[in-house]
Amino acid sequence: RNRTIVSMKRKSTIAFIGDLTVDRYVNRGDIKLGGAALNSAIWTKRQGAATSIVTAVGNDEDGNRFLEKLKLEGIDFSHVHVLHGSTSSIEIFVNSTGERRYGVWDPGSLAQYHLSKQDIRFFKKQDAVSVTVYPQFVHILDELRSVTRSRRKKLLVSINYGDLGEFGGNKSVVMEYLGVADMLVFGLDKDTD
Repeated sequence: RNRTIVSMKRKSTIAFIGDLTVDRYVNRGDIKLGGAALNSAIWTKRQGAATSIVTAVGNDEDGNRFLEKLKLEGIDFSHVHVLHGSTSSIEIFVNSTGERRYGVWDPGSLAQYHLSKQDIRFFKKQDAVSVTVYPQFVHILDELRSVTRSRRKKLLVSINYGDLGEFGGNKSVVMEYLGVADMLVFGLDKDTD
């Protein structure tokens, strides 16, 4: 007899904690929706995972744009908190050769965002949590510690420090939160780092 066995694979669940930042191309007069959490969630969703974003946006037009974008992309945004104030934004200058130079970053309402009890419970149901850290957002790692201490199931925690440029190259922040993460991500320069 021929029997067909159908395997029902469950999608991996990944929550991204980080910034939803408006990229303001100053010399072009253009804006784009960006940020580490958005970019990571979009690409992970396209690879077949069930993705969500846990963060804050302002109660401004830019915050509404992000919520519409997440809805359009099919990304769970039920843990994106809308706080009073502006949404995170950064100035970007592009020179004639296409190279980018970053100007002032205004974290907006993101600087006042803290994980809620509901966010913490939500993380415990995920397969993985990935956070991109900036100095204005490092308090999230203290709050994430409570999740890593009381794991009901194995939860993969990834922390992205970028090139540590936001921290002035100081590695002490990495050492301070080593116990929180299972995986560390860096965007280092192969020639200088």
